[in-house]
Amino acid sequence: VERQLILVTTVNSAVCGVIDAAYEQKTEIIRLTEIQEEKLLAESLCFIRTHAGFNECPFRSLPQPELQRFVREEFAYVRSRLVVADYQRYLEPESFPRRGRGMALNRKSREVVLDGLYFFETELQKLKAADSEAVTQAARSILAAPDFPGRRYRAVLVDEVQDLSQLELEIVANMKTSTDEPVRTAQNGFFLVGDGTQTIYRRGFRLVDAGVAITGRSYFLKKNYRNTKEILRAGHALVSRYEFADSDESELVRPIEPDYASRHGAKPALVKCKSVEDEAGY
Repeated sequence: VERQLILVTTVNSAVCGVIDAAYEQKTEIIRLTEIQEEKLLAESLCFIRTHAGFNECPFRSLPQPELQRFVREEFAYVRSRLVVADYQRYLEPESFPRRGRGMALNRKSREVVLDGLYFFETELQKLKAADSEAVTQAARSILAAPDFPGRRYRAVLVDEVQDLSQLELEIVANMKTSTDEPVRTAQNGFFLVGDGTQTIYRRGFRLVDAGVAITGRSYFLKKNYRNTKEILRAGHALVSRYEFADSDESELVRPIEPDYASRHGAKPALVKCKSVEDEAGY
């Protein structure tokens, strides 16, 4: 009986489910192709390079490949945290800090980037297509409506939370209970599990921006039962020099040394291969 009451899904499917619920049908989303995306980014980069304020920006001297990567990452950073209607928040470094980047941007530089981002959004609309960030932005805006007709939940549990974006976190945190209360404020309604040292994507989020309070309600699990002592030592040696955020990018910490398992096994081997083909063959 309990199994029938449990929905197991990916965050991406949950995001699409919000859009389907809003239109009361399965919504066909035309996805932006890789070729379209590269062309759109190239055009946005050209727009930024010819912007009247470009020569005043610290990134003006970056080589073409680095500048292209910089713009791509900056667009993704903003679009994974804000809906289009809130993009102006990006202009305020104090209220919208940019973490994980070595080059600080003043307001003038942010204005140039933001103009380029608005150009990107305008051209994206002309294509009548959407990438993953656009779909997530749409779902977040829909969920903010007071009369959202979607599914109701008793509680939401999120695993691997370190790989969610800000908007994805806000979407799952604001899923509604049967009384229209967000699960994030419901008693025992929202449970997050994550490990910053296993982060796959360079996204990040701030719990406070999602309205999630964990003070006095969070726990660190030190005991590792899965791996042998040899594997744990090798893994910890790889990550111990870096800082990670387990659940909030505003709280970067170095990984704590694990409580080593009692099991022993072979030491991990480091194998150097000359090519991808050699690696696959090995």
